[in-house]
Amino acid sequence: MHIKIKHLLFILIFAHCLILIPGNNCLSPTPSLAQQSKQHEYLLKSVFMERFTRFVQWPEPFSEKNKDQHFIIGVMGPNPFDDILQTVFSRQPIKGKPVAIRLVNTLADISGCRMLFIGKTDSQSLSNIINYSRKFPVLTVSDNKGYASKGVHINMYVENEQIRFEINNASALASKLKISYLLLKLARIVETTGGQN
Repeated sequence: MHIKIKHLLFILIFAHCLILIPGNNCLSPTPSLAQQSKQHEYLLKSVFMERFTRFVQWPEPFSEKNKDQHFIIGVMGPNPFDDILQTVFSRQPIKGKPVAIRLVNTLADISGCRMLFIGKTDSQSLSNIINYSRKFPVLTVSDNKGYASKGVHINMYVENEQIRFEINNASALASKLKISYLLLKLARIVETTGGQN
């Protein structure tokens, strides 16, 4: 496949994800409006999470060749998605596999996950999660400021009412994950600070 075609496919896959998050011009928004905006944001972020997997290569035996396995998405810490992930992935496979959502309560629960969304937590807990996750080829994702520079592989953030993301590629490589240059080109690349790598 020619490079130009690859770029076109990449743009098409991500184009409908780069949607403006509904702004709210009310000085005192009602709780229902604020809640709807937050739900829309996390619906979009769940779509982004699926799109990320299309540009990440897992090592054997976790690759797409093992069709009989579930693709497990773990959620550790506060879950901002509520039941959105279950709804989105009930009919959306990843790498040709059905998706299972796992609420992760302990580090041991990370085993078997292919992707781990890390909710807001304290610095020591985050460090423990990242260090433990390196034992497995699990793609770590979050949406908290500064988490990519602490070792999380992909961190989403909102800028000008659009969802964008940053990638710590060195940290991903340390977990034996290969992220496509197409995804890297669209991201803000960060490095680990504080000696996590």
